[in-house]
Amino acid sequence: MKKNTVFMILITISLVACQTVSQPDAESADQIEISNIETKKKPKNLLFNGDFNCGFNHWEGIVHENEGAEASFITENNKLSVTISKPGTSNWHIQVIQSGIPLEQSAEYQVTVEMAATQERSVDLAVSRNGGASGIDFSYYGTTNVSLTTEMQAYTFSFVMNEPNDDDSRFVIEIGGQTGDVEIQNVVIEKNE
Repeated sequence: MKKNTVFMILITISLVACQTVSQPDAESADQIEISNIETKKKPKNLLFNGDFNCGFNHWEGIVHENEGAEASFITENNKLSVTISKPGTSNWHIQVIQSGIPLEQSAEYQVTVEMAATQERSVDLAVSRNGGASGIDFSYYGTTNVSLTTEMQAYTFSFVMNEPNDDDSRFVIEIGGQTGDVEIQNVVIEKNE
């Protein structure tokens, strides 16, 4: 049982360097010596279901039909596809949102999203306050505009949280105001250590 436990632990650790591994001899078959191992901790994604492995769970698709927008959201093969029938007139008329993201004052964050479109177009990415009905505005903590192509690419931006802690911020992908369907996968927000 101990061998299996040690073996399982070794599998889950990402090994960067290993200088010495001693093979067990016949007399010490239950002992393995490993030394000088460096591990690299995988950063924690602050988003739930950023790989769309669980469909559209934890995400929300917003379509402002009163602004003339029409769109549908489908997840398949760990990818979100947004089909835009009518784009509306502004970027915020069609949005993909996840709320409940905890941010700490003075911390630096990195956002990475892989996206493609059926035609060249731009998309806004933002981390903001979760305003609305509570009377709080949607002020941005960090935002960028990216130009999509028909090839899936990773887009990354960083920001520093210059406001007080916010345990309920939101990440939003604003894709309204332009034609061109959008595919999204591997969405990650991580705190830089």
